[in-house]
Amino acid sequence: EANAAVEGCEAPHLYLAQQELRDTGMAPLLLDVETPACLQGRAITSVNLWMCIRGSRSNIHYDPYSNLLVVVTGSKHVTLFSPACTPFLAPAALTSDAANHSQINFTQPDFDKNPEFRLAKQQQTQVTMQAGDALFIPEGYWHQVDSEGVTVAVNFWWQSTLTTVLREQPHCRFYHLRVVMGEALGSLIEQLVENCPAADLGSNAGGTLFPYSQLAQ
Repeated sequence: EANAAVEGCEAPHLYLAQQELRDTGMAPLLLDVETPACLQGRAITSVNLWMCIRGSRSNIHYDPYSNLLVVVTGSKHVTLFSPACTPFLAPAALTSDAANHSQINFTQPDFDKNPEFRLAKQQQTQVTMQAGDALFIPEGYWHQVDSEGVTVAVNFWWQSTLTTVLREQPHCRFYHLRVVMGEALGSLIEQLVENCPAADLGSNAGGTLFPYSQLAQ
């Protein structure tokens, strides 16, 4: 009866996320994780272990590092969005505890609240990974990950050359910010114009297409 009761119980949903293998006590596991040849000579920031026993689903987010994701067993389905899609992904406020996360529900998006998410979905890339596969996710690329069944993965994080340079020149941060904001605003205006139906552009060629306040949000 005891065995029957145990067998009848639903297994707990256990999920291990971002366990640094270089932490104290994890070193024996790190011996089984060989750094890929393509990363030799790079300053690895973290080597993380990820595990789930009944599948898992992440929300849309980006990492402040370049990322090589390796599936050890099981499978993962990854959806990727270019950093150019950032204005269409409703990112959390920079002052929040999850500034690198999107506020959009990936599986049940509210297109009335976030109609611009349709533009991001038109540009998404989807990849299915099996055991032994590796996927390079560049720094700043938004991604959402579904893991199937029992899945174990390891990922390597390292800082990109651009981020390294920016952090080594703190006195130039506000200048760089102005340059980037100017370029981003120009790119956003181009994308909005390209995706705006002709009927919405107005009959006057010289008319205002969009309020600046809308473009700056």
